[in-house]
Amino acid sequence: MKIFKPIGHESLKLFLLLVLCLSLLVPSNLKSQDILKVSEVYDYDVGDIYQYRTNELPKGGWSWVKFSTYTITLKYYSTNNDTLFYHRDYKIQWKAYENDEWDISYNQDIIYFTNLDSLVNGGQIDSVYTDTSLFNGRQINSNVTYENRYVITKSFVKGCGLGFEYRYDTMSDYTRYNKLIYFKKGQEEWGKLLPPPVENISTVAEIYDFDIGDVFHFEEEQDSYFAEVNFWAIINTRIINKYYSPNNDTVFYERDIEKKIRSYYDTIFEFFHDTIFYTNLDSLINNGQIDSTYSIPDEYNGRQTNIRYTREGESYTTIKYSVGCGISYDHIIDPKIHWYFWTLDLVYFKKGTEEWGTPEYVSPEYIETINDKYNLQIYPNPANNFVTIESKTKIKSVSILSFQGKRIKSFTVESKNASIDISGLTSNIYILEIDFGDNLVHKKLIKE
Repeated sequence: MKIFKPIGHESLKLFLLLVLCLSLLVPSNLKSQDILKVSEVYDYDVGDIYQYRTNELPKGGWSWVKFSTYTITLKYYSTNNDTLFYHRDYKIQWKAYENDEWDISYNQDIIYFTNLDSLVNGGQIDSVYTDTSLFNGRQINSNVTYENRYVITKSFVKGCGLGFEYRYDTMSDYTRYNKLIYFKKGQEEWGKLLPPPVENISTVAEIYDFDIGDVFHFEEEQDSYFAEVNFWAIINTRIINKYYSPNNDTVFYERDIEKKIRSYYDTIFEFFHDTIFYTNLDSLINNGQIDSTYSIPDEYNGRQTNIRYTREGESYTTIKYSVGCGISYDHIIDPKIHWYFWTLDLVYFKKGTEEWGTPEYVSPEYIETINDKYNLQIYPNPANNFVTIESKTKIKSVSILSFQGKRIKSFTVESKNASIDISGLTSNIYILEIDFGDNLVHKKLIKE
């Protein structure tokens, strides 16, 4: 691809040596008032975006390319106003020429510049010029030096910092260059952001396009050395109802959920209902913050998948959003917290007659065991004033939850049966959470 075509070693070598010779032979007539100050070169504002392309060209031909994109998020001065601080978010995209995949990372940093009234590069500037084809005609200050075995060319651009830097090793024939290829300052833009912005990003409506009867099976895992919270789980979800807000910008889904959670100590089964919703349906998923999109026949039957990589401190997150499946993969790893990681992975779905993956059922035999063990009876249901709960095993407590999972009332029972007063509840669908001590059982309750 064109954007990865390296500069020829010999051409670059001759160019740098020629520039060095000219800079040494031709006396500079520059006056100090022609040279930019540090404050002029590093005059950034919050929201400014700068992207650099870096290449290393060792002798022998192997090379790589890196794009570094910086966004200014905070700006402030020292108490005596002689030092300027900037906070930046940055994204690094790196790949070897022979590698088709980008390696992407995110981070934040703080940079600062001091002696703001002094001349840039200590006044060591060989030429001052403008070029309408470069940096929108902003003033450029350039300098060429020879340090030990290196020929170094630097250019500083007004309001943009370092415009480019070439470093050539005359002994190893090694070249490295770092060049500003794009900036956005307010409404002003120059250059082209590379790699090109991701296209065809899915919308929220496309990602969360579920239908009644859709089934999704997930595996969830959490692990960390030396921690006591490690577990593995199977989650089965079925869509049982779907409706929209009056202005159709929000979709609601009611779900039946079965979970089997296995830890080092025991296995817990949970059965419950909830309601989830997604809003701003016409907007791009994750506000358009997507690093790549792809479709693979063997993954989710070729449904388009949108990937986002993020980093906060030492924590890395990878999220996949797949059309019609929601979040199909979510992975967090933090090496500082005893190599903590957590993963949620879609392993099976059924949408209408379409199926993908291998089902991971919460054991039907266990559900029957639960029914046999407790012989749970709930009546009447629907109910108006009182609901009776009977079991052949002692019930510790009963809670009434909203369909969204909010706890409304709790009752201590410590008996095999209970009569629960629901007369104060409004007509709606609720969840009865019945605690047997060794298990929680959730049942739907309809209040008339």
